[in-house]
Amino acid sequence: MYPASFFPLFDSLRSNLEGVYDPSATFSFSANTTIPIRGRIEGHHSSKEMPNQRKLEWAPWLTGGKGGSRNLNRMGGGVDKMVNSLHVGSEAVMQAMATLPRTKHDITGPPEQFCVDAFPVPQGEIMNLLVCIHGKFAEGEIMSTRQS
Repeated sequence: MYPASFFPLFDSLRSNLEGVYDPSATFSFSANTTIPIRGRIEGHHSSKEMPNQRKLEWAPWLTGGKGGSRNLNRMGGGVDKMVNSLHVGSEAVMQAMATLPRTKHDITGPPEQFCVDAFPVPQGEIMNLLVCIHGKFAEGEIMSTRQS
C-alpha cells in the first residue's frame, strides 16, 4: 500500500488497515516532544498565528497507544515499558493504533514537512520492511476502539 493510500485511511478509518499488517508485524511509535530548533527560532511555539502550539498535550502520545511512546532515549519504566510499547501481530498493531489520537497527515504539502523511509531488513530467510515515518500532522481527539 502506498503512503498516498495509507494515510487517508490511517487518519479517518484505521480499522480498514487491518489487512495491511502481517500476522508477525511489529509496531511502535516514538513521540518527540522537543520543539525543533527551527521552530523555536521562528517562534512557532509562541506565535499568535498558531495559538494551539502554546497548549500542546503530550499525555495521549506518551502513555497512549496501549503502551505509549517508545522513545528509548527518554523512556522511564524500564524493561516493562519497553515490552509493552512494542506491539507484535496485526491484531495488537490495530488495537494500539485505535487508541492513539486522531490525526491528519498532509502528505501533499511541502516535502520538507513529511518523510517516509523504508529499508529492507533480512530476518533469516525472510525479508522484512522497516518503515519509518517522520513528519508534521494535525491532531484530533482520541479514537475509540469502535471506529465509524
